[in-house]
Amino acid sequence: MTLTSRSNKQLFVEGTNDKFFIVSLTKRMRNTYGDDARLWFGGFHIESSGSDSQAIDDFKLASKGTKDQVYGIILDADDLTGKHLADRWKDISSIPTLQGANPPATIPPAGWIGQIPDGPKVGAWIFPDNIGDGALEAFIASFIPMSSLWTFSEKVVKLAKKNHGATFADIHKVKARIHSWLSWCKEPGRPYGRAMECGDLDSSLNPAGGVFVNWLESLFS
Repeated sequence: MTLTSRSNKQLFVEGTNDKFFIVSLTKRMRNTYGDDARLWFGGFHIESSGSDSQAIDDFKLASKGTKDQVYGIILDADDLTGKHLADRWKDISSIPTLQGANPPATIPPAGWIGQIPDGPKVGAWIFPDNIGDGALEAFIASFIPMSSLWTFSEKVVKLAKKNHGATFADIHKVKARIHSWLSWCKEPGRPYGRAMECGDLDSSLNPAGGVFVNWLESLFS
């Protein structure tokens, strides 16, 4: 992978859903970023690496940079291979070039930020909240207003799996539930970022959203 030259500040994420949701959440909570925020906002570029392993490789390469650069990474706490929060943090904190930044034994609840001597400023966040297992969708679910429709989505997903041959993995149960719920909104099937922009998702419902945006701003300021 050759790092893009667009910015000396980059955030590596697993996929495009992560990227556009992060942009939309930050715009909602801070209302300070322009309409060009699909790729840029707050002075840094979000790189959709395409997978967790590629995001780690990209971040590993970036961590060899210079002290005028800033790089961050966001991963899900669990995946289909059975990795969980502690495993994901080990994937990040064991990167050799990061050792000079003294990463702690566990990732802090407010996210991690460190400085590599004579190297870049670096940071990490593990969805949903650096505390428990889950993925981006576990974070997104916390912005869904409680309603009978949201409760119904849980019943639908269980029935689809139990009685109707639904083939999604158990680890993707929350994801299936969110997509079911989104399909019943005013404009069915909006992607996560658009759902946040349009108000299907409510950025005020979860204080963890503020913690996440504070981490972003602290890292890239």
